[in-house]
Amino acid sequence: MLFNQDAQAQQNNDCVRGAAEPTLTNKYFSNHKFTLQSDGLSAIETAVLPNGSVLKVYNEGCEYVNITFEFKTKLIPDSIQENYIEAIRFMESIYPYIDVPLDVESGIHLLKHQTEQGTSLSYNQEIPYGIDDFPECVVLNYVEKINDTEQLMSLSFILGPL
Repeated sequence: MLFNQDAQAQQNNDCVRGAAEPTLTNKYFSNHKFTLQSDGLSAIETAVLPNGSVLKVYNEGCEYVNITFEFKTKLIPDSIQENYIEAIRFMESIYPYIDVPLDVESGIHLLKHQTEQGTSLSYNQEIPYGIDDFPECVVLNYVEKINDTEQLMSLSFILGPL
C-alpha cells in the first residue's frame, strides 16, 4: 500500500508536509473538535452530525496527505456496490462543508461514475484519479457492522507522493 514508504519517511523525520489543519468548517459542523496528535503532523477531528451520528476525520501522512472519513450509516446487506453508493451519498452531503488539500470532488465523481457503470469494486481497492504530478486515489477501507441497524464506514482520499 502507499503508506509503507510514508511511514518510513515519518520515522526518519523526513516529512514533506507540515502539521495537519482542521478540515471541518464551522458552517455545518458547529460542534466539532480538532486534536493535533503527539507526532505533530497528524490530527483527529470529531463532529456530531445533525442526525446525532459522530463523524471522525483522520488527517495524516508525511510524503502523502491521507484524509479518512469514518462515519455510521444504516446497515446495508452484504453488497459492496451498495456500500460504495452509500459512501458517495454521505460524502456528497458533507463535501461543501470540508476544507481539504485534495480534489475530493473528483474522487466522488469517479466513484459515482464507476458504480453507475457497474465496475467491479472491492474494499481496500485504491482507485486512482488526478494528474500524474499529483496522483490521488480514493479507498473504501472497510464497512463494519455495529448492530442490527447500523454500520461503520471508512473512506480515504489520498494525495501523493508530494
